[in-house]
Amino acid sequence: MYLILGAMEGEIEGVQEKINGQSIMKAGNGEVLKGRIGEVPAAVACCGVGKVNSSAAAQRLIDFLKPEALIMVGIAGAVNPEYKVKDLLICADSLQHDIDVTALKLAPGKLSGDQNIFTPGEGSLISAAGDGANLVASASGVRSYIGRIATGDQFIQDPEKRSWIRDTFQADAVDMETGAVARVAEINGIPFVSIRVISDTAGHVLPKNFREFLKEAAGILGDIIVEMITILP
Repeated sequence: MYLILGAMEGEIEGVQEKINGQSIMKAGNGEVLKGRIGEVPAAVACCGVGKVNSSAAAQRLIDFLKPEALIMVGIAGAVNPEYKVKDLLICADSLQHDIDVTALKLAPGKLSGDQNIFTPGEGSLISAAGDGANLVASASGVRSYIGRIATGDQFIQDPEKRSWIRDTFQADAVDMETGAVARVAEINGIPFVSIRVISDTAGHVLPKNFREFLKEAAGILGDIIVEMITILP
């Protein structure tokens, strides 16, 4: 079974529409939509915004569903100046940019005992997601990238902060969940990848109508998931 998570309901609607044989199940204090994408068992759930909400939901659903892989979908803000609104980003690796123990001589983003501040995605999932995103991107007239996501419990509007994240971590985009959920997946030995649609540029250019953008982004994410699961063995 593939478990697909999104922080907000609007981010997972496109995937939910692709689920056949739908049934809703309780999982702790939340709900999960179960069924199939094609012939492949899948489950979709909203995990909530931010590192704590998303991590708690991910762990609860891993315990409950025992998925073979975890896929995160949603939107993200660019810090790479090449990225434009609606571009697609497959996350190669992620980190938590708001971890700061530099007073103890540790690098930004690093905790004592960590071997690496970056949590990698799983290779076959990244490859399949990249191939699926390329197919959808060519049909949608947008671009697809594989890059790095920096996660923190902050909505980054300050241009200087965006530049700092870009320069410090060589990140391509920021969000509020990927780095935390990736670490939960890693701890549990669950293959993971995050797929994001760029919602705003490094220069903080925003969609003219965010509600329409989110609906379109959710549809694109649903299409990528279908293509991706078709590609995977």
